Amino acid sequence: MYYSFFILAFVIVTYSFYRVYRYKKLDNSIRKILKKNPIIIDVRTTGEFKSGAFPKAINIPLGKLRTCSLKFEKEPIVVYCSHGLRSVKAKSILQNRGCTSVYNGGALQDLKKYL
Repeated sequence: MYYSFFILAFVIVTYSFYRVYRYKKLDNSIRKILKKNPIIIDVRTTGEFKSGAFPKAINIPLGKLRTCSLKFEKEPIVVYCSHGLRSVKAKSILQNRGCTSVYNGGALQDLKKYL
């Protein structure tokens, strides 16, 4: 029983540190970029997107990001997801596809703090 308690406590503490780390690692210039009306891409699933999204965001699920047609390679792009992990991958995919100004918005709840 004590073993389960320690595992649960470890998971909670680890997740808390992770959330602080992710928030600190968000692109520092995200507030300035959001003022310039960038393209905002939500890389969550369609179902997640329908449950609530950042204002003016478009939904391109991470699994489709490699193959979708892009018409905004030169414009600033902010990507976000539910916890910040998929947005890291999305930023990398877009940069590999030739997008020059891609910013990681992290998790939706973190990005909403900039509204």
